[in-house]
Amino acid sequence: MRGVMDEAAAQIHSLGFCVTVSSLEPDVNSVATLVDYAQAQGRYVLGCSVPAFRYPPERCSEELGPRLLQLRHDIELDLQPAGAR
Repeated sequence: MRGVMDEAAAQIHSLGFCVTVSSLEPDVNSVATLVDYAQAQGRYVLGCSVPAFRYPPERCSEELGPRLLQLRHDIELDLQPAGAR
């Protein structure tokens, strides 16, 4: 399990998101990213899980990852205090 976590951390560091293949459920792939919310205690994760037959790892990386990053950006903007925008 440690290797999977290290790989996910490396992907988040380089891509801003990580893709997991059938790690939560067989035939289900997932994409996740961290949400930066300084006022919160702990960390927030934004993610989605999809059927592997429709979203193989390459499609998750090329389509879902960038969309998730955009959604994360929009959420982080909405969470900023009014004076910081």
